[in-house]
Amino acid sequence: MIDVETCDNFFLKAIGADAQPLGWPSPLESHLGRSADGIPFFAQSEKAVWLFDRTPTVARAAAARYPVIGLKECQDASVPSTRR
Repeated sequence: MIDVETCDNFFLKAIGADAQPLGWPSPLESHLGRSADGIPFFAQSEKAVWLFDRTPTVARAAAARYPVIGLKECQDASVPSTRR
């Protein structure tokens, strides 16, 4: 099976189920966006990297579900300054 989606949607699928344990509201989808109280989309990727780094079980589950990930829009894949 092949999923074609945006980076934001990939990260939403990867961490959406873990929103509450990560300290975010659930369901996460209804709290994302540019509104004053919304969670910025870029924060999903940062939180996913944090989660994958600290929770190998979650990282392995994501790797099993998505064994190959190809990115078309590389501007969405910049490394946060804290990880350089």
